[in-house]
Amino acid sequence: MSRLKLGVSACLLGELTRYDGENKLDDNVRALVAGLDVVAVCPEVEAGLPTPREPMQLVQVGQSVRLLGVSSRQDFTSALEALISRRLQAITALALDGFVLKNRSPSCGLAGVPIFATSGEPIITGSGLFAAALTRAFPGMPIVEAEELQVPRSRATFLAAAAAYHAAREAAT
Repeated sequence: MSRLKLGVSACLLGELTRYDGENKLDDNVRALVAGLDVVAVCPEVEAGLPTPREPMQLVQVGQSVRLLGVSSRQDFTSALEALISRRLQAITALALDGFVLKNRSPSCGLAGVPIFATSGEPIITGSGLFAAALTRAFPGMPIVEAEELQVPRSRATFLAAAAAYHAAREAAT
């Protein structure tokens, strides 16, 4: 059996990809992926956005949720959606066994990401654009936010789920 291969939000691995030019290095994530094959992903940087960059937020505009710059109100949704389409194809080819995402990110947050009204107040919460597309494209793949991995039992549960996903995928080939 080959090693587990996980996708991980690049900022959690110490890469300087965040809007403020910093990272969100997470020791629990680094310990979790030690000895595994890891694919670092930053949808915003991969979509061509610079680091540092203007903070962004999800905004309800009519019936759709858009990714807008906080100050400029520039719409980055199309750039991110184009990247997501390409990245999902690459993830299929890479045969990943699970994903660890940065919580509360407008691209990578799995849940609890604030969605704002056009007037600026938060109205609901949801998933980041990349996280939502990832869960739709790979409904059985184990996907967690880094915040969930603070508890040792959660780390073990996630790794067990990724190993089971890996084994099932290999058995099917």
